[in-house]
Amino acid sequence: MLKFLSISSAHTKSSNLSSNLYPISIFLIFRLLFTFLGLSLYMLGKVPLTADPITRPYFGIDPVVNGIPGAILGVWQRFDAINFQRIATFGYTDDALVAFLPLYPLITRVGSYIVRENMLLSAILVSNIACVLFLITLYKWLGEEGFSEDVTRRTLLYLLVFPTAFFLFVPYSESLFLLLAIISIREARRQNWARSSLAAFGASLTRLTGICLVLVIAVEILRENKWSISKTGWRIVYALSPLFAQVVLQIWQRLSDFPSTVGLQGIYWSRYLAFPWQGIILTIERIVSGDALSIEYVDLGIIFVMLGLGLVLIKHLPLTYWVYFWSFLLVNLSQVRIGQPLSGQARFSLTLVPAFVLMALLVRNNWQNRAIVYPSMVLLMVLAGQYVMWGWVG
Repeated sequence: MLKFLSISSAHTKSSNLSSNLYPISIFLIFRLLFTFLGLSLYMLGKVPLTADPITRPYFGIDPVVNGIPGAILGVWQRFDAINFQRIATFGYTDDALVAFLPLYPLITRVGSYIVRENMLLSAILVSNIACVLFLITLYKWLGEEGFSEDVTRRTLLYLLVFPTAFFLFVPYSESLFLLLAIISIREARRQNWARSSLAAFGASLTRLTGICLVLVIAVEILRENKWSISKTGWRIVYALSPLFAQVVLQIWQRLSDFPSTVGLQGIYWSRYLAFPWQGIILTIERIVSGDALSIEYVDLGIIFVMLGLGLVLIKHLPLTYWVYFWSFLLVNLSQVRIGQPLSGQARFSLTLVPAFVLMALLVRNNWQNRAIVYPSMVLLMVLAGQYVMWGWVG
């Protein structure tokens, strides 16, 4: 398997970029790895099997802990996965749940009718199907953009060995969001504005950061019209679809007597708006004082890596790529969590796809490739294992 992951240039030159074999194959490899990890920890007795209202809350959802379902599915029933399952099962019964946008739990609910209303299984299937479709779409799109086969394959590899990439396979909304975001960008680059707008609308109903796609689509519309605002005409409306999605959500929240999304983040999730550098400074202060948790070192390290890559990609990648990257990164960093300032940033960085494209573009040989893959792989498995054992990793 390590030979497969290291990627031989001589081998990849003969491959057909239009084939789906590589993204499907690499998806299956990582899917099996995570399944083996969860099963192993379960068999070794490392997985807690009892609920706890503080450290292992299920909020009224039945824990899946016994037998094969517990070993294969239940080990991924953690943290926000439970909140998505709550919404898919009961709807928005709690103000705090409104912070989780509706498209992913809605699709999960629909999918549950196919699998005998097994909501956890449906949620995992939705995430995994979205993940493999995302990988296929990204693979094809990068080929259309003119990147070589080696770069395209390495991009997918670096995404999947990223330390928090297991969130693409568990009952979270990351994979669905990335699928819709990449479809939106791909269609915008093709000047298929209606398709791009529709995908962006869906992305904005999946995660709040989908609103950043307004800038991405607007840049493509302006680029097509040689940067003349007057020539864009009514087509600029296509760029506003993520904003329309948020307006719809805000109207629904008001009609349902829910607090605003910003208010919810502060009341229930201890998050507040801040300057993008504020969380970084607060985390450094916590590390210096010795108060930081181990995951905070990971969050900070990944943010520093992303900031460095973000500066370099301005030179090497098209405008649309770095507009996407910087808008997403700055929005992600513009929220700070009390007590753990950069909480979740390692997971949020999964959305920064241009960073992985840049890494793949800059790597010139197998030694550089291994220097990225092997340490990332180790950290990925450690964090995935922590998640299975109810350790907070983002």
